[in-house]
Amino acid sequence: MSDAVTTLSPFAQAAPGLIAMGLSPVPVIPVDVLHHAGRGKSPGVFRGGGWQGYPGWSKLADCPLSGFDLKLALQAPGSPGVGLVLGTPAGKRDDGTPLRLICIDIDATDHDALDAICRACPASPMSRRAAKGEARFMRASDEIISRSYDGPSGRLVDLLAKSRMAVIPPSRHRDGMDYRWLGAGVVAPEELPEFTIDDLAALEETLEGLGWERTRAPNAAMPRPVRSAAEYDPGDPWARANAEALARPDEWFPALGLPRSEQTAAGWRAVPNYRPSSSGRPDEIRKLNLSLSTGAGGVPPGIRDWGACAPDDRLSAIDLVERALDLSASDALGWLERTLDLSNDTSIVVDVEAMTLAYAERDLLEPLRMKPVEATPLPMVASVDETAREAIEPPTALAPTRETSRGRVIDLAAWTSARFVGEPPEIEWLVRDAIPLAIPAMVAAQGDAGKSMLLLDLARRVAFGASPLEGPCFGGMVEREGTAVILTAEDDAGSIHRRIANLDPKNARFTRGGERLIVVPLPDAGGPLPLVREGRRGLEATDEYKRLADQLAAIDDLSMVVFDPLQAFVHAPINEDPAAGQFTCSLLATLAARTQAAVIVAHHTRKPTGDQRKGIKTLQEAREMVRGTTALVDGLRLVYALWAEADGEARKVCQRLGVDYEANRVIRGGVVKANGPVRRRISTFVRNSTGLLIDQTMMLSEAPSERQDQMAALAVAVETAARTGSPFTRHGATGLDENRHRLPPLLQELGRDKLRQVCEEAMKRGIIVGCIAKGSTAAKWLDVPGGPIAEGVGDFALGATRDAPIKAA
Repeated sequence: MSDAVTTLSPFAQAAPGLIAMGLSPVPVIPVDVLHHAGRGKSPGVFRGGGWQGYPGWSKLADCPLSGFDLKLALQAPGSPGVGLVLGTPAGKRDDGTPLRLICIDIDATDHDALDAICRACPASPMSRRAAKGEARFMRASDEIISRSYDGPSGRLVDLLAKSRMAVIPPSRHRDGMDYRWLGAGVVAPEELPEFTIDDLAALEETLEGLGWERTRAPNAAMPRPVRSAAEYDPGDPWARANAEALARPDEWFPALGLPRSEQTAAGWRAVPNYRPSSSGRPDEIRKLNLSLSTGAGGVPPGIRDWGACAPDDRLSAIDLVERALDLSASDALGWLERTLDLSNDTSIVVDVEAMTLAYAERDLLEPLRMKPVEATPLPMVASVDETAREAIEPPTALAPTRETSRGRVIDLAAWTSARFVGEPPEIEWLVRDAIPLAIPAMVAAQGDAGKSMLLLDLARRVAFGASPLEGPCFGGMVEREGTAVILTAEDDAGSIHRRIANLDPKNARFTRGGERLIVVPLPDAGGPLPLVREGRRGLEATDEYKRLADQLAAIDDLSMVVFDPLQAFVHAPINEDPAAGQFTCSLLATLAARTQAAVIVAHHTRKPTGDQRKGIKTLQEAREMVRGTTALVDGLRLVYALWAEADGEARKVCQRLGVDYEANRVIRGGVVKANGPVRRRISTFVRNSTGLLIDQTMMLSEAPSERQDQMAALAVAVETAARTGSPFTRHGATGLDENRHRLPPLLQELGRDKLRQVCEEAMKRGIIVGCIAKGSTAAKWLDVPGGPIAEGVGDFALGATRDAPIKAA
């Protein structure tokens, strides 16, 4: 382990205790990440090999980090600081008024001003100090909102409430000093003093004496001051973004999409549609009350919303982005940094391996089997010349894609056909010959068909390990063992509990295998979890999706993920709009490729009409029953459909199996679409007493005694062929089907698929075995246990085989 990593990061030290006390911590971008303007000040997340802004962090006020999110933050490389999300619940008044956590951040540098503000501000047992000033944590009602107070010499006080964040100890300030607690340190939010409207009035009276001008109603939000590019502090990302945006409005103002945006001699103007019209006019005839001036033509520089601000008030660029795009302040800052290319990325490699080992030693990773994050260089700036590029990136290192401040760049030269060398990888199966790994797939069925229960049973087999005595699931045997995750938007915890209890009567879920079956009933876990939504500029992946994808990618043995049903996770017209269907399918494919798991969505089929009421006879008919635009079926790699058998046939099936007939008890199923080699056959499922669909295809194919006779005949044929030096293989030129003329008449009558089924069952029961012969590397030759090929002493005959069929014993 690297000597450089000897202690936990500030976030890892403080976060567990803060959460235990009812507070909500968030990682802060490490101060040594020099390429990021928000280092040491802004919430961050380590993603794609580098630190970036934490999207949607303000939502943590009502839902603190937990589980995977917390583990990912603890695992993050570098030394992230810890921020305290404000606005978290902090008890109630006696009259029931809810209170929330706030912070009074005193920034005054003048000693007399600092002393006056500290005396005017109520004391708090939870206060911290950094390079300057002091911050006091209290609780307040929703009447107290965020605002800033400036005097003649700069910032005096920041009142920070909901949707804001304060950096706390043991974080390090970007100037090199450590934040430190004054007094008691961290205090439970319910025990903090209340900051009231009267306290605010007293504070503002003191601030007026220090030069703050009351230009707005008391406690009204004040826009951030606008400074020119020459005036801002390069170390302040907020001031930098505001100043650069005011100097370069052509690069970002049109991207806000505000109605009737137009360029003027002084800058830009538009309709401020983020607020309603005071006169009730539609956007087409509203006044262009929003104006941005760069200072050209003698017009004072700044951004004004004339219908909402006092004449002397101005918005900052970040204020405007917050309102126009409905973002938090941190996300608005990140949007401006990306749009104006302010990230100043350089090539940096973080020693992630050493950091991962440090956390692994503290048992922070093993319980959830987290993947170590690979050290990845951040994208180089475009101005690097080719000589410098070759010095940093050896020509042999292919970088198919890279992220830049302007978006993703695909290196076409890295994807020539010469890239694909050696033997192609074999298909890895979740379910043999039915569902591969690393693909997006769908299970489609009508309501009450049993798809959710069947998917849960598949997840159980994957997580607990499938017994060789269990029958097929989705038409094949489960081959992969690992973690299975199901997110269900319709079933509550009680329903899931009953289903798992029925599927797991031996309580395997309480063993280590139980940790690998993760079922999240969203009705009991905070409600809907949208993965796709319609934004201002079209369809987009949500922050919730990005966070979930990070959690899933951190599970090193993840084998399957289920979203049930698909419609609940897509806030877009997925059944009507082909673009929405294709976007969603592409997003699922990306998740499957990233996690190498089978990503399965549950979906509905249409109700049968016309001749379909008499029963679906073919897989093509079943495919046409899938609800919604064809882009859904076409965009996924595999679709498995389930449908109820017609009444007459269902009664016959129940009679043959000796069970009572019930409506919807007999279900047919099969792969109706696949982009690869899978077994396309129709399976027959019969619902048992717990509601689970049991595959009875083999039982219905023929009587058990008939199958035993077929396997016995095959054993005689295989043994005879091996002893005469002309053994069979399962397929190919020497395969059973290709040489059926050498088989007993009982087997010659079978079709190819049934013959293969007889062979597979005989091998599964050990009646025949696959063997490696001299000079061969694959166990492809068939023999019986103890036969010459099985014992490694058999010889192969020369010349043609005799055509007479082998007689069964």
